Amino acid sequence: MEFLFNPQKFCEFSERRNEIAIKVTSNILATAFKSKRLQLNMTLSEATKDICSKAYLCKFENNQITMDDRVARVLYERVDLDYDKIKNLNHDNSLVNGVRMFLFNQFEQIDGLVKTMDFDCFIASNKLLELLNALVLGFFEKCEELIVDIDRVRSSLSEYEFITFGICICEYYIRTNQFIKAKDFVEKFKYDIGFRDLRFLYLEQRFTVYFNLELKSEAFNAYKMLEKEFDNGYPRKREFLDKLHYLELFTSIDKIANLKDIQNDIIPSEYYEEYLYTYALCLIKNNEYGEAMQLVQNNNLSSARFVAIFIYAAYNLALEQTDKAESLSKRLPQKVITYINNLVDKMEKNHQNMIDRNFIKLIQLELVGEKEEALVSYIREVAIKYDKLYQHRLYSYVYSHHLFELLGKLTRYKEAFLIAKNDRTFK
Repeated sequence: MEFLFNPQKFCEFSERRNEIAIKVTSNILATAFKSKRLQLNMTLSEATKDICSKAYLCKFENNQITMDDRVARVLYERVDLDYDKIKNLNHDNSLVNGVRMFLFNQFEQIDGLVKTMDFDCFIASNKLLELLNALVLGFFEKCEELIVDIDRVRSSLSEYEFITFGICICEYYIRTNQFIKAKDFVEKFKYDIGFRDLRFLYLEQRFTVYFNLELKSEAFNAYKMLEKEFDNGYPRKREFLDKLHYLELFTSIDKIANLKDIQNDIIPSEYYEEYLYTYALCLIKNNEYGEAMQLVQNNNLSSARFVAIFIYAAYNLALEQTDKAESLSKRLPQKVITYINNLVDKMEKNHQNMIDRNFIKLIQLELVGEKEEALVSYIREVAIKYDKLYQHRLYSYVYSHHLFELLGKLTRYKEAFLIAKNDRTFK
């Protein structure tokens, strides 16, 4: 399915909405009606004929008025909705509870909550809970469907629902590694967030986006804003992850020592693999390639991102060898080559690890001594083309800098200059 959501329009709407400050607490009737009307491709004129004015319905759908019961009942009959059923639904705090569960990593409870929801008609809070759950489960095609569906009634959402929707959109971009889009979104999503849990998530998202794009100044400032919330009820588990990424952002020998010290602390189980990954990346950035490889081996890490770490560390070790063998792979011990081959053979291949597999393929080509022209073609036509959508805090840097070096070797200096001038990783 083509993802038809327009983040630019959403952000423009967020700014207008914030200015008029719609503070609706209950809008279940408006969202259910508007969703069904749009589903039926029914115009305002068709919906209101012989019942009320278009302006009256428009104000109702945009949360500017509370509609007269008698008029609402007739309108509901026109779109074949049960007015009494929707009006009498229990207006509980399910969405507020779901957001809190999401904030505190209580993901199984969100799934349980979603299974109790009524999806016979469009209830915005239920749809948003379903979206949160799909994000957690990694059902990103489902996320896209839900985002498009909810966006159709964005003007009917309550303030809490609207902000939650914005948080979910940004989370979708983050979890799918679309960090440039996420950056554009967090910077254009103009809303004064007064709800504490949602503010926590928004501040963390800003830091996460800048961190993954390695925009150090912006990430530093975002982290300092987030850090102010650490004593205001911010979850300790998330605080651990944020501090972990902050250490990586400013990697040094001292920071690696800090990462080693963390091993003596209680690491949240859901973040243990992320801890190892961050540790491995820090070792790579400090040229401690053997240590990075050993970390992968000692912990039997075989997912695609750890395969990428291992093979990239091995590649750099090969570069350091003085032996000018026929190919880089011949500079490595046979047991390392065997280990790499075993990792690649066992690696699960799916859409979600495509970003890792593209990187692994590049390093494999480098190791076997692929010709420079072929490497340039691969980086340009596969790696960077994919990277324009899905960024990575190591791979993006490697792609642009390898391409720069290769173009220099081929005396294509103008092309190399343009890479250095325009690519964000050179900034």
